[in-house]
Amino acid sequence: MSPVYVAFIVLVSLLALAVIVAAGAVYRVRALARRVGSFPCHYRTGRTTDLGAQFAPGIAHYASDGIEWYSVWSLRPYPRRRWNRQCLTVRERTDLPGRDGVFLVRCTCKDTEFDLTMSQAAYAGLCSWLEAAPPAARFIV
Repeated sequence: MSPVYVAFIVLVSLLALAVIVAAGAVYRVRALARRVGSFPCHYRTGRTTDLGAQFAPGIAHYASDGIEWYSVWSLRPYPRRRWNRQCLTVRERTDLPGRDGVFLVRCTCKDTEFDLTMSQAAYAGLCSWLEAAPPAARFIV
């Protein structure tokens, strides 16, 4: 075999692999977004007052006992973050300047502080989901 032919085969194989990985990523995001109880949600860790700080795009999903957050830029089949319903507290909601209908939601879970950005409808769903917890579930430590 000539070196040109081998290089061509390697290039075509790498291109095919890139297409397969990209198709898998698109399929994963679409499958997560279509699940009942899912909503687009950006996440950043820590406590910062800088509204321009980087958020990671993702999809959050209501589970029976918590919220699972999946990063858009990952191929993981399991969530990158998980917050238990019993300890999740919404501390503050702020309108994001320049983005109508999008809120910055400051949350805590145990001793971890984090921020989420979500639409007005997603925020209403989050508050309803937290308030709908069984009474005993909110006080179990």
